[in-house]
Amino acid sequence: MISLKNSSKKLDTSLKQVMNHGISEAFLDKILELTRQFFVLPTEEKQKYAREISSFQGFGNDMILSDDQVLDWVDRLYLITYPEDQRQLKFWPKIPSGFRETLLEYTMKQQLVVEKFFKALARSLGLEDNCFLEMHGENATLETRFNMYPPCPRPDKVLGFKPHSDGSAFTMILPDKNVDGLQFLKDGKWYKASILPHTILINVGDTMEVINHDSCVFED
Repeated sequence: MISLKNSSKKLDTSLKQVMNHGISEAFLDKILELTRQFFVLPTEEKQKYAREISSFQGFGNDMILSDDQVLDWVDRLYLITYPEDQRQLKFWPKIPSGFRETLLEYTMKQQLVVEKFFKALARSLGLEDNCFLEMHGENATLETRFNMYPPCPRPDKVLGFKPHSDGSAFTMILPDKNVDGLQFLKDGKWYKASILPHTILINVGDTMEVINHDSCVFED
């Protein structure tokens, strides 16, 4: 069971490291391996799932929204995995074998983690278990993003992922133990996130911070 300790009844927006999340180590290893297999495919194969100009979904880089936008040094595959009517399966890779089926299973497992985390978060704030689940709704969007940071000839000039906040309720991160560099900002200082194999990192997003300031929800 996921448990959080919070004696102040204030939302702690720091990065959470979750170990007892209920997803097996073997399955997490499978997700990471299929991700690696996809990104080492020939470019022409990956381009079959290329992001369209007006869409976030698919393979490629960030959607360009302005002329002065700073792009991340990353290749990524971005998919909406829930609800079903928002899935665009034309962007779901058929290769490597088993990618689609494993992603569907991963989506179901993620939803269970979401439920556990929302309940634990509510309990830590002295609220009813289902408080955030009811606000979240049964058909809230679940997005999955696979990131690969290719070698760069001038790593001192680029960022794999520029500083940002997540607009979601929260983000679940499955880190690769062989990829270092993830940091989080807390109280004006940047801290390096410790990576332990088979853990899931949870970053509380902007949506939950907004809810945190709702006196109707967090009334003593």
